[in-house]
Amino acid sequence: MSNDMWYCPATEKEIDEGLCWEYCFVDIGGPIDTTYELKRWIELTKKFKDIEEFHKECENCIHCQWAK
Repeated sequence: MSNDMWYCPATEKEIDEGLCWEYCFVDIGGPIDTTYELKRWIELTKKFKDIEEFHKECENCIHCQWAK
């Protein structure tokens, strides 16, 4: 993991840039453990309906690689 921490508007906390990238790839080939953990977090917090809604929030982030 890198030492670069980025603010994640979707989770509302600072996360490692590597985790940010893993979040981007949830359900499209990303690590299984990250996929499981993020889906579980969404289920518990009820902040988002699903991964697709989570990714829509990611697109608003200045670090989003999809929106660039």
